[in-house]
Amino acid sequence: MRFKEVARLARRFLLPVLALVLTVGLAGCASGSLTGAFSGASSKKTATAPVSFAPIIGAPANVSSQLSSQLLEEARKKDIQVITEHGKSAEYTVRGYLAASQDRNANKVAYIWDVTDKSGKRVHRILGEETTPLKPGRDAWSTFDETALRKIASKTAADLAAWLPKQAASPAAAPQPAAAKKRQTAPPPKTRKPKQVARRTPSGPIAAYVPAVKGAPGDGRKSLTGALRKQLAS
Repeated sequence: MRFKEVARLARRFLLPVLALVLTVGLAGCASGSLTGAFSGASSKKTATAPVSFAPIIGAPANVSSQLSSQLLEEARKKDIQVITEHGKSAEYTVRGYLAASQDRNANKVAYIWDVTDKSGKRVHRILGEETTPLKPGRDAWSTFDETALRKIASKTAADLAAWLPKQAASPAAAPQPAAAKKRQTAPPPKTRKPKQVARRTPSGPIAAYVPAVKGAPGDGRKSLTGALRKQLAS
């Protein structure tokens, strides 16, 4: 009799508990799969707007070529989309201007990178300078080796990556219900058209301002600023 009572109690209490455990386990598996799906979708990387680099102005040909190559390398390290193929248009164009000078303590290269949109309007500017030790009998450009140019490229790419807007894939448009389509086919109510006022567009030349280059001892501040102004005006 005792065995039969134990079996009856087991069926009465253990079966509901087992059913509950199975239900919770299945729910956990389902939620886990959904979590994985959503986490995979949210981890999708966003790319920057594509850019292209224009030829560098103001530096010797060998310096411009070496710096351009290093800029491409540093930009790709920062996941910046760089357009190099002919026939493809970039969202932004980066134009570089360099000017070198010497003072009693060091050689200096000041650089300006102007970022323009498709219409040619400047939307961002990067300013900076790099120094190298003086070497007897050598001009400023000859002292800027691969290491010094790499610093300019790295700083420029970091600033550009921080500024560039990100582009995410646009979601697919959801289908409209039939009721919404019917409402769209109805003619819109008549409204009074406002009077158009002619807008005045500003005319005249646009002045470019070159701020003084900071951090240059002695006459370096004036010479660097003057060199940049001369380069931009040409």
